[in-house]
Amino acid sequence: MLRGVGCDLVSVPRIAKALEQGGARFLARILTPLECAEYERRSAQSQKRGLSFLASRFAVKEAFSKALGTGVGGDFSFQDLSVLNDEKGAPRLVYSDRLNQWVQQHSAVVKISLSDEEDMAMGMVVIDTAINN
Repeated sequence: MLRGVGCDLVSVPRIAKALEQGGARFLARILTPLECAEYERRSAQSQKRGLSFLASRFAVKEAFSKALGTGVGGDFSFQDLSVLNDEKGAPRLVYSDRLNQWVQQHSAVVKISLSDEEDMAMGMVVIDTAINN
């Protein structure tokens, strides 16, 4: 049963400005420790690659909260979801214990897509569940 679909489009310069203003605190609010390591690796290669990674993760987490129907807040936080890449580069999800419990309880299947261009990053999420509540 389709639980929800979420899509989010963000401006990479807006994320860069938020990072400039918030520094490590902003980064730690958006990215999980697993993602921070990848962000640091990509940023070391180029600042642009790091910002694209950060912006795309922000977008897909916002899209996830929309598909879940909760928004970002008490029921779902940026720290509940890590978006990493498998050996072929495809995005893979790592859930917090709290989110994993919800996924298991609802027999949820979550599909994501993310993309980035020069100044924009996009995330899309589709959640199917066996139970619609």
